[in-house]
Amino acid sequence: MNYGIKLTFLIWFTITPIWLTGQDLPQACGGSKIRYSAKGQDISVFQWDVSGGTIIKNNNNSVDIMWDKNEGIHEIKVTQYNSFGCNANPVYGYVMVTSPKLSLEKSADICDGQVYTLKAKADFESIAWSNGSIDSSIVISQAGYYKAEATFPGGCKTKDSTLLVVYPRPIVSLGKDTMVCQGECITLDPGMSASTCQWSTGETSPTIKATANSGLVWVRVTNSDGCLSADTILVIPLSRKDHKKLIPNGFTPNNDNDNDTWRIDIIKNCPNASVVIYNRWGQLVYKADKNYPTEGWDGTSNGKPLPMDTYFYVIDFKDGAKPILGSINLIR
Repeated sequence: MNYGIKLTFLIWFTITPIWLTGQDLPQACGGSKIRYSAKGQDISVFQWDVSGGTIIKNNNNSVDIMWDKNEGIHEIKVTQYNSFGCNANPVYGYVMVTSPKLSLEKSADICDGQVYTLKAKADFESIAWSNGSIDSSIVISQAGYYKAEATFPGGCKTKDSTLLVVYPRPIVSLGKDTMVCQGECITLDPGMSASTCQWSTGETSPTIKATANSGLVWVRVTNSDGCLSADTILVIPLSRKDHKKLIPNGFTPNNDNDNDTWRIDIIKNCPNASVVIYNRWGQLVYKADKNYPTEGWDGTSNGKPLPMDTYFYVIDFKDGAKPILGSINLIR
């Protein structure tokens, strides 16, 4: 009697750390590398397939998978082949891939002197900034890159950075408060080119004219980067008392670069004023009908140095008032 012999090969294996469908899905972070392994007969050959990731190393019974950053449930499939070429039913595992983001703005800009609040808008567990802060937001004012690394539920970490650009403010100067002769005007100039100028007078031109009665004048200057600066100046009438007080009564033209000329600084705001100077015998030694030089009188007459003595001046500011009379001591 012949008896038939039937051999049955039992092929078994498990795969870790993959759970099967219906169980809790394991998690992975997008961009992370994880090793998954299968257990079966020692001489088995394993065929691996993965979605949503890339097998970067295949060790037969294990693979290293680099998960991409597409969030969702991704599948790992492994099939075992025995030494006879027979295969078992494939085993499937499912992995939940998450790719949390900080979503910091790529760049931000402020004007010099301002601050910027950089906030990480994400549901993270902890965060560390490149400036040492561990708060969800930081207040910054210095130009440069600000980096952050956050840890999310499940252990995923992500990095992001923001470039802070700090633009300079325009340098604006209207000069010191000044006095102006009645009937005269001066030009107010902020001292730089600008995209826009806004004056207290309502004008928007780069420069304006101010008179003795202009009072307090301000200007706001905005540059091409949108940064603003401002300045003010007080323009008031020059009184006869002020005139006399601001006129020097002596000078030393000895070429030592110290008080070498007789300068009348207030004249620059009274360009129509005339200045004449006489010696003690009434002879005219100097005359400026208008536009008295800002460097002043050098103590010469017709190019020749005058001797040390007392000289007498007459200044007519052409404002309808009487001229101012006084004396000068020329000291050598």
